[in-house]
Amino acid sequence: MDGYASLPRRLRLNGRHLHFAGFWFLALCCSLPALAAPNDGAIVAADTPISFTLLPQTLKDADIQVFNGAPAKSGDWRSIAISQSGSVDSTCTATFVGKGVLLTAAHCVVVGSNHFASPISIGPFRYRCSVDPAYLSTTQMPSVRHPADYALCLAEPYSGTVPAEFQRLLWDTLDLRAVAKNDLLLVAGYGCVSWTFNPATGHIADEPRDKTLAVGDFKVTDLDADSFSSESDGKTKSALCAGDSGGPAFSGVSAMNPGGARTIRGIASRKHVDDSKVVSHFASLSTPRFGRFLACWKKANPNAYVMVKTSGTTTVENLICGSDA
Repeated sequence: MDGYASLPRRLRLNGRHLHFAGFWFLALCCSLPALAAPNDGAIVAADTPISFTLLPQTLKDADIQVFNGAPAKSGDWRSIAISQSGSVDSTCTATFVGKGVLLTAAHCVVVGSNHFASPISIGPFRYRCSVDPAYLSTTQMPSVRHPADYALCLAEPYSGTVPAEFQRLLWDTLDLRAVAKNDLLLVAGYGCVSWTFNPATGHIADEPRDKTLAVGDFKVTDLDADSFSSESDGKTKSALCAGDSGGPAFSGVSAMNPGGARTIRGIASRKHVDDSKVVSHFASLSTPRFGRFLACWKKANPNAYVMVKTSGTTTVENLICGSDA
């Protein structure tokens, strides 16, 4: 994807665990648009699904590679999926955040110049996705149209035999607590693990990807109304790269210690070069806009459940579905 997520300092991994204590169950809905710059002019039928696949069940520690050779442990990343659509040149990452509920980037499901969200398919399951109205209503058509670059997708009813790999899925938790400057987070995605960066020209040449999950640590350096960002020198620090789009930004874990109780604070969205630095942008889950989006999704899908963590002053019941002020 044009200007999206991966890290020149990352781990390639797979897996994750499920958290319940202290979290709220939430009901939610879905709708989708699609991917990256190579398809900016594409028109895709509203019912044409974007194909994702699950991660391999397990990864051995010996299968993990770190960008600059540091040792690492595999963790558990069974909540994560990767896009495999033949109609899209770039990859995207998605995360299971509840029973039959996926979280990814809006630009991973709003394809080209479409003004609707395409469905996602994984194995025998089909997921209907929803994106924020602000993302669909913009008249501008960059690869990422709006900072509210998130989508929630809900599985349609299915009466067939559930494959074994879906019975072993794990869920990650949406974290609505405010993100602060200098917070240390970890991003996971299917982007590149190395690139060639010329600070003088701002040109980045991604090296080939092998569609292996990679993770990398980063520090939050700036906060905006609907997003947060991190700066990298493009050489030794993590930055987003093609293929990371839609990947989760976690708190509570790090590349060297991936086994903690993690929660999702944002979604990998895009990157740009500014003053010889690579700036990575993440759609934030702690904003009033995302709270309204989540409340509307819950109202439309009362029987869908997702794990949500809130602050002491905010509860799921306080979230109000409504238009922007």
